[in-house]
Amino acid sequence: MNKYITNIVLAVVIAIIPLLGFPPSWRAFFIIVLALIVAVSSYFIYREQMARMPRSNKGPKASTFIENDSSSSQ
Repeated sequence: MNKYITNIVLAVVIAIIPLLGFPPSWRAFFIIVLALIVAVSSYFIYREQMARMPRSNKGPKASTFIENDSSSSQ
C-alpha cells in the first residue's frame, strides 16, 4: 500500500509545483523528475501485480474451438 500512497503524494506535489513560484527552469526540472519517479513507481506496482497473478492468466489466451460432429462419432 505504501507504493500507492507514494504515487498519490507525488501526483499532488506535481499539481502544486506550478503554484509555488519557482522559476520556470526549476519548475520544469522538478516536474520532469517527479513525473519520472511516478512512472518508475507505477511500473514496479504493475510488475508486482503481474507476479501475483496465476500463470494461466498471463499473456493472451488461445481459444480452441472444436465443432461437435455427430456423424463421425457413430
